[in-house]
Amino acid sequence: QGKKPFKITGIFCDDESFQFTKDDAEKTLHMVPVTFTAKEGKKSGKVSKSIRIETDLGTMAQELSAQAMISDK
Repeated sequence: QGKKPFKITGIFCDDESFQFTKDDAEKTLHMVPVTFTAKEGKKSGKVSKSIRIETDLGTMAQELSAQAMISDK
């Protein structure tokens, strides 16, 4: 969320299990859907990864953490 409209220029995570959907619209608030798909053979347990979101505002990228729980149920 920002005080003035901005575009998301990139979303990065070092785990391909996390996928993101972004649009190219310029808005003051962006909702970014995140999908986690566990890779076959991945053990049950908690997954925690860092996600970096870059914008066209020219400020530092925002870092946040994403967590998922893998269950064999």
